[in-house]
Amino acid sequence: MNNIGDPICALATPQGIGAIGIIRTSGEGSIALVDRCFSGNLLNSESHKSYFGLFKSENGEVIDEVL
Repeated sequence: MNNIGDPICALATPQGIGAIGIIRTSGEGSIALVDRCFSGNLLNSESHKSYFGLFKSENGEVIDEVL
């Protein structure tokens, strides 16, 4: 069971419909969790801006380009 404020993520676009998929994250520590897989540094990013980078697996394999 999740507690209020726990980090969560969910698909925010229909699956398999478009070329771009949006995954929404929310909750305490969610930016730090995403930052572990993102090639940039989201911990010092400004709010309401897009950042380009690579999403990587735990072993460093590039999974996709992301904004």
